[in-house]
Amino acid sequence: MFALSHSLHDVLESFGFTILKTIESGFVYENRDDTCIVVDVGICDLEDYRYVDYTSVQNSLFFEYERVFRFFYEEGQPVQLLKAEIDFFLNGADDPEKINRFGRNRSEQDVDPTRPEALFEDCFIEAFGESNRGVLFREFPYVDCAGKTRFVDYALFTTRQKIAIELNGESFHHPTVIGAKKYCSQLFKQNSLVSDGFKVFRWSERGMRDREKFIQELRLFLGAPQEFVEKAHLKVDRQLATIDLHDHQLDVLEQLASERASGRHNFLIVLPTGTGKTEIFIKDIERLKNRDRALKVLILVPSRKLRSQTIARLKLRLSAYRNVIGDDCFGAQEIIVQTYAFLHRHYFKLPRDAFDYIVVDEAHHSVAVGLRSVLEHFNPRHLIGVTATPERFDQRRLEEVFGEYESSLTLREAVEKGLVPPVRCYRIRSNVDLSAVRFNGREYVKTDLQRTLQVPSRDLLIAEILKKYFSGPFSDKQGVVFCVDIQHAKRMARCLNQHGISSIAVDGRDRKRADLGLQSYMNGDIRFLCACDLLTEGWDAPQTSILVMARPTFSRVLYTQQLGRGLRHHPGKEALYVLDVVDSYGAKLAPISLHALFGINRYCPFANVIEPDHAPGNGELVVLDGLYEGVRRVEPVDIFSFESMYGDFLNEEQLARELFVSTGTVKNWLRKGRIQADYSHRFGRSTLYFFNPEKVAEVRQRLGLSEHTESTRKKDFLEFLENRDYTFSYKIIFLLAFLKVRNVRHEASLPELLDLYQRFYLHILDKHGRCERPSCPYNREDYVRDQAGLQRSLLANPFEKFERKRFFHHCKDLNYIGLDSVLSRQLEESDYRTIVQQMEKDLSEYYRKLDISLDEEDYAFLLPEDDQIPADEKIVFQDAPAEEEKFRSVVPFYPLEIAAGSFMDSALPAEPESWVKMDGISGRKSFDDSMFVARIQGNSMEPDIGDGSYCLFTTRTGGTRQGKIVLARHDSLRDPETGATFTIKRYHSQKRVDPGMGWTHEHIVLKPANPAYKDIVIPEDEADAFAIVAFFVEVLG
Repeated sequence: MFALSHSLHDVLESFGFTILKTIESGFVYENRDDTCIVVDVGICDLEDYRYVDYTSVQNSLFFEYERVFRFFYEEGQPVQLLKAEIDFFLNGADDPEKINRFGRNRSEQDVDPTRPEALFEDCFIEAFGESNRGVLFREFPYVDCAGKTRFVDYALFTTRQKIAIELNGESFHHPTVIGAKKYCSQLFKQNSLVSDGFKVFRWSERGMRDREKFIQELRLFLGAPQEFVEKAHLKVDRQLATIDLHDHQLDVLEQLASERASGRHNFLIVLPTGTGKTEIFIKDIERLKNRDRALKVLILVPSRKLRSQTIARLKLRLSAYRNVIGDDCFGAQEIIVQTYAFLHRHYFKLPRDAFDYIVVDEAHHSVAVGLRSVLEHFNPRHLIGVTATPERFDQRRLEEVFGEYESSLTLREAVEKGLVPPVRCYRIRSNVDLSAVRFNGREYVKTDLQRTLQVPSRDLLIAEILKKYFSGPFSDKQGVVFCVDIQHAKRMARCLNQHGISSIAVDGRDRKRADLGLQSYMNGDIRFLCACDLLTEGWDAPQTSILVMARPTFSRVLYTQQLGRGLRHHPGKEALYVLDVVDSYGAKLAPISLHALFGINRYCPFANVIEPDHAPGNGELVVLDGLYEGVRRVEPVDIFSFESMYGDFLNEEQLARELFVSTGTVKNWLRKGRIQADYSHRFGRSTLYFFNPEKVAEVRQRLGLSEHTESTRKKDFLEFLENRDYTFSYKIIFLLAFLKVRNVRHEASLPELLDLYQRFYLHILDKHGRCERPSCPYNREDYVRDQAGLQRSLLANPFEKFERKRFFHHCKDLNYIGLDSVLSRQLEESDYRTIVQQMEKDLSEYYRKLDISLDEEDYAFLLPEDDQIPADEKIVFQDAPAEEEKFRSVVPFYPLEIAAGSFMDSALPAEPESWVKMDGISGRKSFDDSMFVARIQGNSMEPDIGDGSYCLFTTRTGGTRQGKIVLARHDSLRDPETGATFTIKRYHSQKRVDPGMGWTHEHIVLKPANPAYKDIVIPEDEADAFAIVAFFVEVLG
């Protein structure tokens, strides 16, 4: 290994890099230009290498350095190959000849976002606010340095930085799973992005489950939301003229001038071979350039050879401009010739108005190479496509490529200019009362909404309206019904089909059915799609003329994205019809509607919500007027929506972040009246509070709070420790235990930390008969031995003292204590050593004052060691088992919170955090794909299941449940031990027979094994919302 590292160091030194540190997967190097290089050595063969560690290390490097390149080196290969690859990305030419598609654009095919995508978007909105939902580019198309089209999960552009975000499932991205070949391909894509100025951040699903930490990382890594660049809202059609001179030879230049005089500026020109098409656009450029000296021109050609020839001819013909003719898109040149491939790689680096005149030579190539994204990005005053080979392309497809562009206009402006169809509205009034549905601060609680909208009359009302107004002359119109969840979508499709309206429910869980449904819709065989999630932005069906908003939402951005599914012109489509389902809402909790979106307080059924400047003929409305004059009355509309009033307000958690205190502290201030909310809303038994962000400074001043920032976090933490505010010894022992068991991500398993915490006090109690001040309950052995009670004590004090200052947080989902992400990046190893030394000194001094003499051996087990042994030696994890091992010798491991949600939600199942080797820990001889392992927290099932036990479960819950230990879930349930909406208890139920409905639950009782805990009773009226997630199989070990 020494010889290997020496040769690698020599290679990197030849590029000006020096060794920075050694990591588990290899070496990290840096140079003076803020560039870092990681060389992975044999990473694909590492054992027990966790992917969350891989992503954590990489994200930290991208945060610290301007550029981070990563390379794979396998022992035995010539180091010259590595040297050549490094040279390619640091110094190599970037000029691919052609573009090849690699991978697939899921936004064009997948109906629903994946579970990690849904989790990411939810946390992104929590971090940056609902108004920034529209800055993310999902499935961003990108061409790597080899000319291959790739897709990035999300791209984000700021005023200073380009950011690529990859959400990685381990089975597709972990080097130890995918092998060397695929890993090298993954790195080539990443290094290409870096060479183009992107920072590439990766998160695994496991890394996103700690919401507090993940949200903090988002804010830290992605920067201030004020710097985010919003993407274009709309794709609008260009007015395109086709000039075909095969049959009659006209003067092309004169025809171009004539068309421009009539207002057309975008052309497809078909010229026969040998007519001098290059000379024609050169002459056209000369005419326009002579009139407008500042005219910036881009000529796109299919090959490097043709680029050189065109530049040479331009310099010959336009000698007056020869000094500003070339191939530099980013410099001062005014007439630029470049290849399709080059622009495809670099177009996103240029502003939309970078060019006034674009000509695409050999335009028939543009469909094949995917030039569409380039032409959609730019919006020149003049666009010309020239071809001599009309028989080699589908003209309809070519016109699609040339005929649209992305616009940053508002929706109102686009409607007024006629760039999108007119939008007409019909408000369907239902008698469904949503005033009792809980609101979580951003949206209605989905489970409440699902239960409340399970009303056949509401679906029937929608179907009858569609049949009444969109049959006969309108029976060929197609549309989308946006539903609450999968079951609602299926129920809605069934109702429409029963009314003779062909429909299908589509969702991401049944990919084959969804693909068939979408294709049938595109072919016109199906009239309506019923979807529970947003049909993604890449999905494009211009014929969509009807949108039914059957899913209430408070999100203006989400509503606008749903609206965008119908905002495309199409032959025979005079307007987009939006059917807003208007339910009864509580005061101040109205969701977004079309009228609220545009701020229009007058409503006339089927009238244009906004009148275009030049409205087309209203043939459809003539028919509607004649048939249904009675419904076309004007009436007032309440345009209040929650988001318009309070969308930018801070919730309790967000206010706590602004003030650098814990959420518990904010709740305490509210309870004591030290602060007042600007708006409050009842949420079940609790209340949600919202605060005007403009008053944060006033609150800080009134409470006498210092302004803490991320830059002061380390200073604040060290000062907090130096204050030595010790009522009891809790903080000292907590901190030492945390530092002892923390991992490389600065996370400490709460059970492991608690074991050390308990061990110390039991040892001192046994040795001295007391371990604390006289008033402290820790002096009672029964109190210290009660792990559940001791954990509650630890979390209340000392942990809460650290949490209040936002130095630590508790991830309940994964059951660990985590050090603040910003603080962990600021503290160095020397700081940790200093902290341990201070805690040792403070501990001795504290007990000296109690007349208790401590020896080093009393707390030696709390001090850090170089080699730490895992607390649970029997359970062996394997992050990347072979396919043939899965459910044979290994079973997936899920944190209990994830298991309780993942197997019941409509989202796609979560990827396991890891896999557990079952050899020697299970009494079973075989396993199946319904099984998973989870770790139990709490004492309520003792002695059957001990606190911290790893247990095997099965999701096959058929047959009788009576008397079985189950993992159960209910949104109104609160486990008295954990406070979670799920619990593990023994199931008992009392049933009765209803003549009309069959048997029903009279009540359900969930019984603990430990007599110290009470039964949980689920009453009859809540039984429908109760679910059995899994059956307990056995305790492992």
